[in-house]
Amino acid sequence: MKLLKLILQGFKSFADKTTIEFADGMTVIVGPNGCGKSNISDAVRWVLGEQNVRNIRGQKAEDVIFSGSEVRSQKNAATVTLVFDNSNNELPLDTAEVSIARKVYRDGESEFFINKRSCRLKDIQELLANTGLGKGSMVIIGQNRVDSILSAKPEERRIIFEEVAGINKYKMRKVDGLRKLEKASINTERVLDLKAIIEEQMEPLSKEAEKSIKWENLQAEKRTYQVTASLLKLTSARRMMAKYENDCIRLQSQNEEYTGVLDSISEKQKQLSKETSTHQEVMNAMAHQLADEKAKSEQLRGDYRVKEENLKHNKQELARLLEAYEDEIEAGQELVEDYDSVTQELKQEEVILKELQVQVANKQAQKIQMSKELAQAQAAYATLLQTSQTVLVKKNQLLQDKKYKTIELEKLLQEENKLKEAIERNNVHLVKLDEQIEILKEQYRVKSSIFEEFKKQSDYKESQYKEAEEKRYQLLHDYDAACAEMRQMHTRRLDLKRQDEEYASFSYTTKKILQSEELWKERIIGPIGELVQVPEKYTVAAEVAMGNIVSHLVVDTAITAQKIVEWLKHKNAGRTTFYPLDSMHSHKIPELEKVIKENGICGVMADLLPHESSVEELLQSLLGRVLVADSLAVARKVAHKFKYRFRIVTLDGQVVNAGGSMTGGSLRKKETTYFGRKAEIVSLQKKEKELQVAVEVLSRKKKEQDSLCADLSEQVTQDREQMQTCFVDVATLRERMGRLHNELEHKKQEQINIKDTYTKLFYELEQVRIALVEVDKQLTGLTKVEVPEQDLKSIEKQKIINKIEEELTGLHILAAKSEGLIHERQKELQRLKEKSNFSQNTATQLTTIIKKKKHEIEQIATLLVTMNKQCESAEQAWKKIEKDRTTMEALSGDFLEKQTLLENEWKSVQTQLTSIQSKLMGIDARLEMFRNEENKELEQLMSMGLTERTAEPLRMKGTISEIQKKISLIDDKITVLGAVNPNGVTEYETQKEKLDFYNGQLEDLRKAQVGLQKVVKEIDDAMSTQFLEAFEKINVEFGRTMKVMFRGGKGHLELTDKENPLNSGVELYLQLPGKRTQALTLMSGGERALTVCALLLSFMAYNPAPFCFLDEIDAALDDANVERYGRLINDYKGRTQFIIISHRKKTMEFADTLQGVTMAEKGVSSLITVRVGDYIQEE
Repeated sequence: MKLLKLILQGFKSFADKTTIEFADGMTVIVGPNGCGKSNISDAVRWVLGEQNVRNIRGQKAEDVIFSGSEVRSQKNAATVTLVFDNSNNELPLDTAEVSIARKVYRDGESEFFINKRSCRLKDIQELLANTGLGKGSMVIIGQNRVDSILSAKPEERRIIFEEVAGINKYKMRKVDGLRKLEKASINTERVLDLKAIIEEQMEPLSKEAEKSIKWENLQAEKRTYQVTASLLKLTSARRMMAKYENDCIRLQSQNEEYTGVLDSISEKQKQLSKETSTHQEVMNAMAHQLADEKAKSEQLRGDYRVKEENLKHNKQELARLLEAYEDEIEAGQELVEDYDSVTQELKQEEVILKELQVQVANKQAQKIQMSKELAQAQAAYATLLQTSQTVLVKKNQLLQDKKYKTIELEKLLQEENKLKEAIERNNVHLVKLDEQIEILKEQYRVKSSIFEEFKKQSDYKESQYKEAEEKRYQLLHDYDAACAEMRQMHTRRLDLKRQDEEYASFSYTTKKILQSEELWKERIIGPIGELVQVPEKYTVAAEVAMGNIVSHLVVDTAITAQKIVEWLKHKNAGRTTFYPLDSMHSHKIPELEKVIKENGICGVMADLLPHESSVEELLQSLLGRVLVADSLAVARKVAHKFKYRFRIVTLDGQVVNAGGSMTGGSLRKKETTYFGRKAEIVSLQKKEKELQVAVEVLSRKKKEQDSLCADLSEQVTQDREQMQTCFVDVATLRERMGRLHNELEHKKQEQINIKDTYTKLFYELEQVRIALVEVDKQLTGLTKVEVPEQDLKSIEKQKIINKIEEELTGLHILAAKSEGLIHERQKELQRLKEKSNFSQNTATQLTTIIKKKKHEIEQIATLLVTMNKQCESAEQAWKKIEKDRTTMEALSGDFLEKQTLLENEWKSVQTQLTSIQSKLMGIDARLEMFRNEENKELEQLMSMGLTERTAEPLRMKGTISEIQKKISLIDDKITVLGAVNPNGVTEYETQKEKLDFYNGQLEDLRKAQVGLQKVVKEIDDAMSTQFLEAFEKINVEFGRTMKVMFRGGKGHLELTDKENPLNSGVELYLQLPGKRTQALTLMSGGERALTVCALLLSFMAYNPAPFCFLDEIDAALDDANVERYGRLINDYKGRTQFIIISHRKKTMEFADTLQGVTMAEKGVSSLITVRVGDYIQEE
């Protein structure tokens, strides 16, 4: 494990985020005083958990946060992060790097992090427990740390040795063990206290338990007699019930028969409704499918038009490409013709050059021959003319060289002019190409921008179109569903209205009278049910309270009632009840005022139902003693309070009858009751109106959405066509740009070649000019010599030679011109060849592009045929669906006809069923009373935890009166017992269980204490062994290091209490060379620094820490000791990273890396890093 980097932000003078990377070996941090070097070691000490701010040169926690400068404001927080290399997994974390961070805010709040995850300081201490980086270690020695180590008490100095010995982890475990041991001791005392309290309570609880057992026995005996009384009452009630049940069975069988018929009809109606719903769903699905198919057809048509336009553009592009191809072929043919012409000219020039070369060879042979003859002629005059001849020859040679150089110069100048012209032409061409490319780039950018804009617009409109289509489908579905629901609701309301008009809930007799109402004209006021208005809240309560009387008739006088009774008798039309208004009177009940003031009582039923004043007395007579309550609990409470003198009906239809009996349970469906049907008719009318409004709104929205979808579909198609056109333009521009780029690159390469040729030519020109200047200098330097008289033969020979030389010069000039022409022709051929190759490549590329374009056109044409078929198929599909939907709509009428037939059948059966139910209700009322009595006794048995079967074995002999007397005697015995705790036995058993539990807890706690004491002893033994072993090795290393550091002397360590090594302090004993043993306080600053270094290196030898910070520890050392100090640290740097803050040059010489701290900005520290090894390599 090693330290990779330190990151500071807002810490002391490091205002900005500063990362200090540490390499292996020794890193020396340098810089002027006050620049912030020591803040680095303070940061490391702080992030490792330093809690005392004074140890890092501060007074309060916020002193470590950057406090601002002349130009910067203060920071609100300081953060320091250490990053370690964990590639060898020394730290118990599965990461290659481990970071430890600490952050503090100005309010004093501090946070710790491991690998950027929040943690506790304890977690960091445990993580670094075995690394030598603990709180008491010497890995960071600050400016004031030397004196504190040496002047520390032996017990304080011991902390450092414990850290190096690695026993801190044992100490933490020991502290945990002692804490647990203390906790176990406290728990033991608490358990003993609780046990003592329970033992005190056991005796009185035992007595209460005995008394409770006697009471329970008496209660059991009483319960037996109570069970017997209940069984006797049950037998009596059932005898009475059997009397009525036979008649009830006969009527019920008829009722079940008609009910079965009704259920069958209802089932058929449900099946028909289900089929109607399924039919409607199929129609809705077909509507959705029709819309989808139409949309699909429209989309396919749009895509077909886009592809058709694409085909048109591609054909136009193909025509343009073919035209370009033909132009390129013609250009290639012209280049071939030019190439052949230049090749012919080159061959002619080569023939001329060969002829000239033959002539030159012949002339040179003549010259050689004449030169030999001249030499022979001049041999006689050699001595005489030696001096003058030498000068003359040299002069001639120089003149000849000058002539050749002049000719070569002219030729090179001509070539230079041609190259300049070629460069100028190429430059003009390159500028034109650049301008064309820039124009195309701008067009491409504009077209691309337009294309992207079209694409965004198209995507946006397509998304709008999809959303609009989805909304349209949803509106269509909602519209169809609302229409279907409204039709069902309308049908239901009409059916209920017909039932109401036909008096479906009334008896046959009442219906007969009402149908013959014209016989009695205005003497019949009407059925009671039609003379009152029932609020929705009291519908159920009114239905139960009034029962069959809703169909009883109200007439004006008793005489009218008598006449109708006689008419019924004569017609054999059945019986019913009449209420003559002249004979119906109510009696005021004084207690009612008190009753209706009770909580939960809504009022008197007669007052709660709005009605005309003419029937006030009648309603008070019938319903004046009927109360309405919120719930059954309220009804029972009020009935009990007022001695069961009133009939109380709850809002949900449960009844507490006068006298105490109760009637309740489930009710018939609301639609089969009189008031329920009326309430439902009103509710359905209201809902039907709301649905009508909703259907109109949905219809309007659907039309608007259809129009919107059509508009959006057309816009999407147009956008696709425009986008495709733009896409073709962009692709064309991209292709043209590619061709121009290729041509530009070719021209640039050609220009480079010409410039290279020009550079070489320029060099040759300079060389020729320099040579001409040199020849002129030599000619000027030749002294004029008097030529002696020569013989005529020599002069003649010389003239011949001169003539040959002139001819040779002429031939050389012609040969040079011929060579120049050949060179030009070869260059021209090379240029034409390159142009021809470029033309061929362009033609090849155009051929490939044309093939691709033709293939693309064929594909689009094929695709268009396919898409046309798909369009036709889609159109046929939606037309077929539309036809099927028309057929399905025709079937809707059949379902309506079937529904009407079933409704008529249902009404017929319902009339017969009502008559039977009317008879059953009379019997049910009589049975209800006995059932209530039966239920009361069964509930009594259930309250005792018995059923009738389990209670039978408990039956005692005797009559009900004898049983009641025995129950009274048992009650007297229970009274004699006095107050009894019914839970006495349970409480006694509970406390006994607690006592046993606490005894078990005490045993467990004692075992735990013994185990913890054993663990603490084992930890002490391990700590003692490891500490002594480390102490001995450090002592030996300290003595050796002291001798090296001071070049002699002695030093050793000693425990203050050898018998108790775990609590013993550590003393240092030193004897420096040539001195007596002296106190540490009497040592010089340098000696104290060297001693601390020796102690530190002894620790590193035993347990090397990952890194070590030394802050100006060498300040008090002379150069010799600095070098010795540096060499010793250099020996240890292979195992430990050393980060040293120093001003000493000698220390810097041992550094592997130099880190410079400066304050370029006032009050703000910054960093400069130099790797010494890299610097040496560069040198």
